[in-house]
Amino acid sequence: MSDGSLRIALADGVSGSSGGIEAATQAVQSWIRQKSLAPELALAEEDSLLSRAPHGGQTTAIYLELKPDALRGASVGDSCVWFLEANGSWKELTESQRQKPYLGSGAAVPIPFSRIPRANGFLLIASDGLWRYAGVSQILEAVREQGLAAAAEILATASQSPISHEYLDDLSFVLVSWRG
Repeated sequence: MSDGSLRIALADGVSGSSGGIEAATQAVQSWIRQKSLAPELALAEEDSLLSRAPHGGQTTAIYLELKPDALRGASVGDSCVWFLEANGSWKELTESQRQKPYLGSGAAVPIPFSRIPRANGFLLIASDGLWRYAGVSQILEAVREQGLAAAAEILATASQSPISHEYLDDLSFVLVSWRG
């Protein structure tokens, strides 16, 4: 964006019901097009739109805006955002989110979050396909000790079965290096 900010969206369609993929795709595309609303207001608007969509799908969603000196976002569902500092400490920024009702229900409650990182670190935006199958220690170790590219490769296999190598869940994540 022209002000030096970066917008990131992550959505994970709710399985077990029709329209989850369509809902997730629509949620991401809406954040890309949205230029003026705060993340929590944009999610609330999207919840209303999705609840009236013919596909009837629901999704988790994170809308995030990164600026050179701060980040802000909002979330609905069980995807998460973690800030991992270079010193090994970490904070789940989405810890207060409400997992249900999902985006598209017409009753979702987007929970805003923000942070002014003062140290170098990494921002990890991830669907439950990562955090349910990779423990916090595995994620932290990969990011801290392997560097950005290698950590992304390690995390990409975190939800694979050790025997069949099939994915146990769908997996989406964004890993961003932050210079505080």
